[in-house]
Amino acid sequence: PFRKVGRNKRGATRCVLTWSRCAWGFSSWYFVPNQHMRDYEILSRSSAFFLSSRAKPLKSSHPLHILAPAHVARPFEFARYYNNPQFSWLKFLSSDMVRLDLEYRDMETGEVKHRFPLSNRVHRHQSHDLIAMHLEDANQFLEQVKDDYNVHPLTLHLGPAFGKVNTFPFY
Repeated sequence: PFRKVGRNKRGATRCVLTWSRCAWGFSSWYFVPNQHMRDYEILSRSSAFFLSSRAKPLKSSHPLHILAPAHVARPFEFARYYNNPQFSWLKFLSSDMVRLDLEYRDMETGEVKHRFPLSNRVHRHQSHDLIAMHLEDANQFLEQVKDDYNVHPLTLHLGPAFGKVNTFPFY
C-alpha cells in the first residue's frame, strides 16, 4: 500500500491507504566457495520498506533508506533465532559471504520483475531486529523506477521516545 494524505470535513489530516499491484522485498543470498558452491543460493527473504532521507535518521547522504528485519540480512548474528541444529552451519557465514538485493515483485504471480543490488554495508538497530540498507546506485535506481514502479517512502517522525529529534539508534 501507499499513503495519500488528505483532510476530512473538519480539516483534520487523514491518511488513505491505496493498494498497488506490486510488492517490494529484499533477499539475502550466500556463497561459500570453499564449500564447493558454484553460485549464490537464497538465504532468506522479507518485505522491505522505503524511508525518506528527509527525516535524516541515519545522518546519510543517501536519498532513500530501505528498512527490513535484521535477521533476514544477517541471520548469522541471530543465533538465538536459529538454535535448531539444522541451522548450525549459519555460524560459519560472515557478511562478506552474503549478497543483498532489493526485489520488485508482481503481486499476483510473485514473479521478480526487477532486482536492484544493495550495499553490503548495513546499519543495524542497537536493540531491535531492524536494519537500514542503501542501494548500491540510488541515482540509477530512482531514474529507472520513477515511471515504472511504485516507490512511496515513509517519513519517520521521531518523537520524545527517541530523545533528540534527529537521532535513531542504528550503528
